[in-house]
Amino acid sequence: MKIEFIDYKPTPDETKQLGVATVCIDDMIRLRYKVQAGREGKGFFIKPASHKIGEEYVPAFLIGSNFDDEDIQLCLRENLKKYLENGIGNDGIPF
Repeated sequence: MKIEFIDYKPTPDETKQLGVATVCIDDMIRLRYKVQAGREGKGFFIKPASHKIGEEYVPAFLIGSNFDDEDIQLCLRENLKKYLENGIGNDGIPF
């Protein structure tokens, strides 16, 4: 499976999330993930986009393989760490 980090878009007006990250799988499927601040503003965690059903939020998509999910999470973490530490995207443009 080929995983490509596409971009990260900050959401400064949102209180619960830092932004939205997009990856492309096998040059065909684009998945968007919410990037949320960790406890006390330390670090971050990544969740798939979700929607509300009743009183509960459920993921908009699921990855069928834990190994593939781990590879996607690793790709996101590596790239987001660069973005959030430097404030600069992989295209060299500040966000």
